Formats: sequence, structure tokens, C-alpha cells
Amino acid sequence: MPANYKLAWRFEIVSVDPGAANEIYVDALTGAVLKMRSLECTNGPATLLYGYGTQTIDTKFHNGLFNDYYFLRAEDNRNIHTRTGSFTIHGEDWGAYSEAKDDNDNWGSAASNWTTAHWVVSQSWDYFKSTHNRNGMNGSGGKVHVLANSTDNNARFRNVGTGWIEFGTLLGGGAGAQLASIDVGGHEYTHGVTHFVAGLGGANEPGALNESFSDIFGFLVERFSGSTDWTLGEDPVPGGLRSLENPGSINIPALPDRPATGSPNVYLGLRWYAGAADDGGEHINCGPQNRWFNLLSVGGTEAETGIAVLGIGIDKAALITWTSLSAFIQGASQYADARQGAIAAATMLFGACSNEVIQTTNAWAAVGVGNVFQGNCIQITGPVHICGEPQGMPVVFHANVLAGAIVTWTVPASWGIVLSGPGNSTLTLQGIYPKPKADGIVSISATSSLGGTTAKSVWVEVDCLNHPLNPPCPPTDGRSTENDHPSKNFENPNIGKAGLLVYPNPANDVLTISTTPSGGLLNIAVVDIYGRKVVTSHSVDSNFMLDIHEFAPGIYYLKVSGTGFNETKTFIKQ
Repeated sequence: MPANYKLAWRFEIVSVDPGAANEIYVDALTGAVLKMRSLECTNGPATLLYGYGTQTIDTKFHNGLFNDYYFLRAEDNRNIHTRTGSFTIHGEDWGAYSEAKDDNDNWGSAASNWTTAHWVVSQSWDYFKSTHNRNGMNGSGGKVHVLANSTDNNARFRNVGTGWIEFGTLLGGGAGAQLASIDVGGHEYTHGVTHFVAGLGGANEPGALNESFSDIFGFLVERFSGSTDWTLGEDPVPGGLRSLENPGSINIPALPDRPATGSPNVYLGLRWYAGAADDGGEHINCGPQNRWFNLLSVGGTEAETGIAVLGIGIDKAALITWTSLSAFIQGASQYADARQGAIAAATMLFGACSNEVIQTTNAWAAVGVGNVFQGNCIQITGPVHICGEPQGMPVVFHANVLAGAIVTWTVPASWGIVLSGPGNSTLTLQGIYPKPKADGIVSISATSSLGGTTAKSVWVEVDCLNHPLNPPCPPTDGRSTENDHPSKNFENPNIGKAGLLVYPNPANDVLTISTTPSGGLLNIAVVDIYGRKVVTSHSVDSNFMLDIHEFAPGIYYLKVSGTGFNETKTFIKQ
């Protein structure tokens, strides 16, 4: 045994008055106190780079009898560990990297390269957790490994395990400014999130979208930390690396077949790069979606197309962008898919006839993807299942239309109705005369004077006063009974469809579920996009109805299982 080792007793001493909690080591032979340290919170102050001031950072105490130190380990609702070194030297051998240490947990400017990297990743974790309920890059709290003070060129997400982030310098070799800024940190952290939620590619249009999502959320992480500007990387690099407000205003370094010039504002427009360098221009052609987000947030007119957009606010634009990324974007998504996903997200979140959908569409048109909103936007809301008895009245249906539209309704001749609301947008069914002789499906439709017609199928049941409404039989051809959903139902292509029919989709109040084959006990579970189980139920009926009127708007996964049956479908609650 080394001569400086001592046999010791370890005590934890807590006092109420004065308040203190200490760890004490006592020599087992002499009774002398060998060392004492506080057990209270070890998170210490750190002087950061780039005017970020002094911030409290997550640290951890390493307890050794003769070798005590604090190191950069975030465990306060985060899972981040920061060490120093370069990936090109040590690779995936985490044990080969050096701990960033401090003797007294008061981190001065000499440690700023380490502590700033640790802090910006912590801020990124906090933004995604508090704003989008995303726990870590992989969504389940997996450790984020941070490499600070690297001499490698650039900052980057490393696809290792649950995700590594490396902060090097722009020029490499330690010659340039450390890239551990808040927006660059948010940018790299988002690459990790995108990898786990969408698997978006790293070249050509998928790569450009990948870069753009990271630019957008890098901006949002910086805003979360208290600063709002539309330039990325302006702290370590004078003038910045990219601009969301005007992508063409900051030059991208020259390529063999492209001079040093800015990113394109418009898809396939000025400055668009069609060459093979830079993995098909992934760090260049990110400009159009960046400009889309800026226009959607604050509004403006894109000079190249002359199309104006009314801003909906940064928070709403961020929610649409996150929903598009997490629910609709896939590995090979192109710009057209990003447009479609964003419009679907806005529709799901705010309604088919909302200003948010209109401006989302127009912002994409402003950057050269698709056309401006055409006004063909109308949707009927109301029950899909009613009792045709007088005691089941009145029943209300509403047409969501653009402001100023006049609605023309078409209903069965036997319906007694009253129209009200702006432009006759509300239909109240007062009664059915004569009373239906049998259960059945009827169709109602609404036409907007500004363009667009939609229809809604309604199951009308008779003799329904003394027993619960029975679910309608599904159509025999396997189609939905409601045609007021978007032209594409964004279902996960990897899940089964045969044998499980869900309609209407999107739905407002009630979801009708039909299974084939029938018979036996069925287990029903609904899970949201974060993996949280919302409801569980059971049924012995192969046709049943699920009440979803209290569900929050969003995307859900419906799983139905039983003997010889296990199917999953996606549905949207409006």
C-alpha cells in the first residue's frame, strides 16, 4: 500500500443551525480530521466567452482523499459530460479525453473554452426540454458527450452513441476562434435531435434542410438564452456565418466551381448551387428554408419573388417547424416535402382555415416553393354520429372558412335547419321530418363563396333514446366516410394498415375504429408523439367509437391488438 494512504472513517455531518452539510474524513488511528468538504450544491460560477458573462454551470465533485477536483458534468435534469480533446486524435475512446477540472468550482477565464462549451449545450438541452418536451438529443435522456477546446476544424455533431458535440475552431489547429457560441451550440445540438427524430440525410436537398433546421433552432436556442438576432455564428466570427433574415448577405467560402458569395434566398433562384462540392451544397442551399422561417415569424416581402407574408410570431413559427421536423420530415425529404410537412403541421395545430396555414403557405411561395394560398379552404366540424329522435336535437355543425366568406349548405331534404353566424357558417339541425325509418349514413356539404367545397358523413341512428348510440358500420370499400381531411394522410409508412380502419382522419370529437377480422377481446392504446400513453381501453366489438374530444390537438398513434391481431395507425386530433 502506498505510504500516503491512510485508513479513515467517513462521516456525513448535517446541522440545522447553522445550516451546513459536510463530508468529513477522520484518521482511524489518530482521530485527526484529514479533510472536510461541503455536500451542498456544487454548481459553480464560470466566466464565459463572447460576453455571456458569469453563469452558474453544472459541475460535479470528484472525491479523492488527496486528489479532489470539480469537473464539468451536468446532472441537474440534464445528462451532459464535457471533456477536452480532439476527435481526430482520440476518436470514440471517451476515456482518452481529459477532464476539464477546477480546484474550487470557481471557473475563471482560463477555463472559458471548456465552460462555454458546457454551458451552451446545457442551454440547448433546456430549450428543447422546456419548449418541445424533448429530453436530450435522443429523446430519452441519453448522455451528450461534449468535446471542448478541440483543435479540429469547425464544430460538429458526431454520430456516436447517444450523441457527441465537438467544438473546434473555424481554421483548425487552434488558430481560429473557438466556435462554442450559443447559436453554434444550438445548431450542433439540433443536428443530434434531427438525427434521432427524422434521420434526415447529409447531402443535397436533404442535407440542406438538415443544415437549415439546425440554423433555425440554433437561432431559437440563442433567443431562449436572452438574445434575438437573425445571424448565426456572429460571436466567434465577425459578420457571422449565415443569416436567416437575408441568406445572400453573408458570403460562403468559394468552391472550385462557385465563387465566394451568399446563400440563395429562393429555391432554385439566385445563388442556388447545383454542383457536387460541399455534399451537393448542403451548407449553401439551406438559405430558402432559413428565409421561410424568418418571413413566417416577422413578415415581410421577399424581393426576389415579390411575395409578401404577414408574420405570425416566432413562437408559432417555431412550433410549426418543430412539428414538421418531428412528425413529417423523413430521411430523404426534399424542399417540396418540407413545404408539405409545414403546411400539414400548421393545419394540425391551428386549423385548416387559419391565418397560420395561409402565412405558412405564402412564406414557402415567397422562397420559391409552391404557390401562394389559393383560398380553397373550408372544413366542417361537428359530430359524426347523431340520434335522429326529437330528444336528440338540436345538433350544431360549423364551417370553418376564410374571413368574409358566405357558406352555402346542402343537407338532406328531411332536415329542418337554422343558419346563423358570420356568412351562415353555423348550421343548427332542429329536427328530422319525417323521422328516419332505419339507421344510416347521410352526407352534408358546405361551399364557400371564396372557393372550396367539402362534405361530411354523419351516421344517423333511430330508436336511440333508451340505449347508447351504436357505432356505424364502416363503408364496405375500405374508404373513410369523411372527405374533409387533407389530400394526404401523413401516416408512418413503416406501420401496418391492413385490417384496421380509422375514420374520420383528422377527427375532432369521436374516432370510429373498425377491425377485420372481428371477434375476441381487443386491447386499445393511444400514444402521443412523445411516447406518452394517453388512454387505454378494451372492446369485444370489432366496430367501436373512441371519444377524443378532450385530447389536445396533435398527432397520435392508435394501437389495437388481440388474438392474432396487432395493428397501428396514425391519426390527427384537430
